[in-house]
Amino acid sequence: MTKLMESTLNAARLDEGKITIEIGHCNVKKTICDAGANIQELAKTHNIACEIIDLPKVIKADAGALDQVLTNLLSNAIKYAPDAPDILIKAFTSGDQIIIKVRDHGIGIDQDDMIKMFGKFFRAKTSVGISGTGIGLYLTKTLVEMHGGTISLQSIRGEGSTFTVRMH
Repeated sequence: MTKLMESTLNAARLDEGKITIEIGHCNVKKTICDAGANIQELAKTHNIACEIIDLPKVIKADAGALDQVLTNLLSNAIKYAPDAPDILIKAFTSGDQIIIKVRDHGIGIDQDDMIKMFGKFFRAKTSVGISGTGIGLYLTKTLVEMHGGTISLQSIRGEGSTFTVRMH
């Protein structure tokens, strides 16, 4: 019930433009590793691996917002991969971009649902019977875009999903 209320409040804050970020110096490697470790503590049934290659020590970002992005993606990976315990966070640079990928081997998403995945209150057909509000990915996309970044999704039903965050 608390998560439902928080999701609804976050959706209202987004609609009213009341969610803001504070760009500062962010130790991106630490933020990524801490998010993975925090979720790992809660999810004893899953193994979260963190593969970090050639990241700058510090980037301009809101560490709290980046943590929320990662927490949302990792929580979804766990929720939608109940029988596939291995989740990978992979982070690296490509040109002037920081790329962060979160990969699971869970239930995946139908192709016709993928274009709607970041819409407010949208739930994929494969999520039937799994609790959720349809706010998490909407909020995640908004926070990434507030950083001038993008988020994308690749998924195959029955094989899992990879969410990719790109930031400058």
